[in-house]
Parts: sequence; structure tokens; C-alpha cells
Amino acid sequence: MRLIKLSDIPRGEPLRWPIYHESGHLLFARGEIIDEDLIQVLRESSIRQVFALDNYKIKPERFREQVRHKQVSVIGLSARDMLSQPVFSNSGQLLVPSGQYINDDYKTTLIRNNIQNVAVKKNSRELKLKQVSAFNRNLRLLQKKQANGETFEGKADESDIAKTVKPGEPISDSFVEKAEKSMQAHVRPSSMTLVNLMRKQMKVVFSESEKQRLSKFYQTLTNETEVLFSHLRNNQGVQGAKVGELSQKIMKEVLTNQNFLLSLTRMKQRGDFLFNHSLNVSIVGMNIAIALGYSEKQVREIGVCGLLHDVGMLLVKPEIVGKKGKLTSQEMAGVKKHPAIGLKLLQNIEGVDQLACVVLFQEHERGDGSGYPRGLKMADIHDFAKVISVADVFDALCNSRPHRGAQIPYKAVETILRATKLGQFDKKIVTALLKCVGLFPIGSWVQMTDASIARVIQSNFDNFDKPVVKIFFRGEKRLDEPEIIDLCDKSGVTIEKAIDFNQSDEELLKLF
Repeated sequence: MRLIKLSDIPRGEPLRWPIYHESGHLLFARGEIIDEDLIQVLRESSIRQVFALDNYKIKPERFREQVRHKQVSVIGLSARDMLSQPVFSNSGQLLVPSGQYINDDYKTTLIRNNIQNVAVKKNSRELKLKQVSAFNRNLRLLQKKQANGETFEGKADESDIAKTVKPGEPISDSFVEKAEKSMQAHVRPSSMTLVNLMRKQMKVVFSESEKQRLSKFYQTLTNETEVLFSHLRNNQGVQGAKVGELSQKIMKEVLTNQNFLLSLTRMKQRGDFLFNHSLNVSIVGMNIAIALGYSEKQVREIGVCGLLHDVGMLLVKPEIVGKKGKLTSQEMAGVKKHPAIGLKLLQNIEGVDQLACVVLFQEHERGDGSGYPRGLKMADIHDFAKVISVADVFDALCNSRPHRGAQIPYKAVETILRATKLGQFDKKIVTALLKCVGLFPIGSWVQMTDASIARVIQSNFDNFDKPVVKIFFRGEKRLDEPEIIDLCDKSGVTIEKAIDFNQSDEELLKLF
């Protein structure tokens, strides 16, 4: 336990210890991510120093007891002082009970029994409780501002989200190029508020009823995506607001049930994989956006972009999409036309966002210029397109396709990291992916250094290689009661390697 200045509070990474006000009130829990907006909240509340409870042996209750009480000489006691602890004589007789205000009789009794000092409660002025009230008020104000895309420094960079395609305006590559010129390719994040909210609400253990509800929810989303795509394929009109509502539903569950939703994206895809894939890219993309510190509006827009990013594949010949062998150069050229085809299909969405059109046309570009359709370099690719491209590749690698099997999630991350070294993906976007899925992504099976077999059920943000795992096997023996271990807290045991542990979808859900 130590008193630190605001400048000593680490920014942009999960707190390793909780931070308390001098009164003992909790300001920031362990694991929260502090940004400049939250530091400004402290300053606006006249808080200049805080307690860092970095000694795990000291319990919060004991800490609060220490800071909220003080030792006072009996001679200096007044009628305003309340005892915080009972006082006993040398023989063990109770002289004054806890919680009593001092009067002359109590004071005389203490002096007669040779009591020198007693513990009394600090008053509200000494505890600086006005600072706590101001902190809570300013924190609510910040949260309200951020819900509207603002920070203490002003509006977040959300102007591009509000731009929609005018009714009847043709959407083509020239339209995208014009839209690109009116947009900033780099997006300024809003704050880390959504990250902290997600981490506070994050669950590790799910009841059977919760698993069933979320599985049904995921299937409903898949069905709604299929209906949406069917309308687009048949040139039927779609309201842009409907796509936004679908994205809003996804974001709500991502914030509260991130781990289980990410696990569902690993389920085997049946029928036309495009529906599941588009939904998965939306889910993974939202997680990346939250880890980057994007605002609610920005995260919702990422969700829309994820849902629509590959709609052009709807009109690619089925025999090419379903081919089990390697595509010929001519077939590959046909596949690479799907971004342009997708733009035409977006014409069927009334009030579609310009940004969704730009992302659809850019998400297959790569930072080194090796992507398509225009071979753009990193500086010319919109940050939202960079997010969707990483989410797209991650999900595609983790799930099977007609021409190849699925990679285990660790191998998928490894592939993305190699491509990042070659300059194809943005490092900050890939780092955000690692923060939300980990080096050993949620759903991965791993072998521990003690020979036990476990499944990864939660990432640990900056500690990419130390997730929360659920141990099912010790050696050859399956445990009757699986053990959940946070590798950040467990010394001596680490992950030795990722393994391919083949299970059916039903078994995987039971094991989560």
C-alpha cells in the first residue's frame, strides 16, 4: 500500500492493483485501463494523490479500516469524536463500546483506567468525502459525454459515420474514391470506457441456461444475416436502420458475454459459410474496436462493416466458391471482382453508410500493396478497413473452407503475426486482436507445462500468453470438476503448446 501521484498511475494498460481514494473508497478496480480522460476526472475532482493497494496480503477491508480511523490521545478527545474500536481495561472489562460518541463520563473512565490513546473515526472533512462525491459526479458526466462520442477534450472522430449514401446515387469504385477523399483514413479513438465496461461485466463461468440462450441468440443472428443477404442477392430493398439494429444487438452481447460469443465463432459452419463468416467478422471486429478504445458509435459501425464486408461473394459462381481444389488464375480473378460486385449490392440498402462502402472496397487491401482491388498502401487504407481485414483473415483461418481444413486458433494468430512482420497488417490493429483473443485464442486447447490439458476461456488483455484456462485433464485422468486457473496469478505453470483437440460442437459447449 502506497500513496502515489496521478502521474504515477499507469496509462493504457490493465491496472495490476486497485486504486483507492484517501477515504478508502474504490476509484479504479484491478484490471481497469486508465486513459487521460479518467485522469482528468481525478483532477476535476481535486484529487491529487491516491492509494495503490499493491500489497496483496492487505485485504481491502483492513485497508479501509486503517485509512478511515485515527489514533487520538484521550486527553484530546471531544464530544464530536466517535470510537471506532471498543476499549477494554487491563482486566478485560469493556470500558467503552465501539460506535459511541465521547462524553465526560466516558473520558473520565478512560483516564482512570490509564488508557493513553484510542481509535476514533475520521470526520467527513478529514476523509475528503467531497472529493469522492465530485469524482462520482464527474465520472457520470464523462460517461454521458462518451455515450455521445465526446471526451473532455471534445468530440470523437465520428463525422464519417453520419454520412450516408444519397437515395438513387450510384455506388461504384469512383464513388468510393470520392468518399475516401472526404474522410480521414486514421480514426481517433474515443476512450477506454467500453474496454473497462466489458472487463467489469466479463463472465468466465456460464450456466447451462445461459449457454443455451447465447447459442440460440447466435443462431438467430445467423438466420437474420441470411435473410438480409437473400434480400440483397435478389435486389430487394433493405433499410439501413435494420443493419444497424442487428449490429446493436451484437454489441450488447459482446460487452457482456464476450468470451462465450468468441467461442461460438469457432463452431463448425454448416451450409453456406458466408452467413456465419460475416457474423463472426462482425463479432471479432467489434472486439478489436473496443480494445482500440473506439466509441459506441464507432464500434456499432465496425459491426455494420463486418456484416457487409463480403456481400459481393453472394454473386460469385457457386462452383468457384465451393471448389475443393486450388483455384485457377482465371477463377481467382473472378473472386477478386467481389468487392466491386459488393458495391452494387449495397445499392439495395436504403441509407447505407458511405463508410461501409469504403470498408467493403478496401478490406482486401494490404499495407505492403499486395492486396486488391487497387493495391493500396497502409497510409491510404481506412482504419476500419484494417480492423475488418484482420478479423476477416482470423475467422477465415479458424474455420474450414471447401479447399482446406481449419487451422487451430494459435496457428491462425501465428499466420497473422508473420503477415504483420511483412507489413501487410497494421501492428496496432493486430495488437488489439491479441488483447481480446490472446496469443492462444478463446476456445483453444492447450497443453500445460505440468502435462495437464486445458481450454482457454478468457484472454488477459496485455498478458497475451497468460489467459484464463479451464483444466479438464491431468495426465490421462479426466477431472470430475474442471479447475479454472488465471495464469497471471499462477506461478510455475505456463502453456507449453497449443494442441488440436477434436470435439463436436455439443461437446465443446459443455466444456466451456
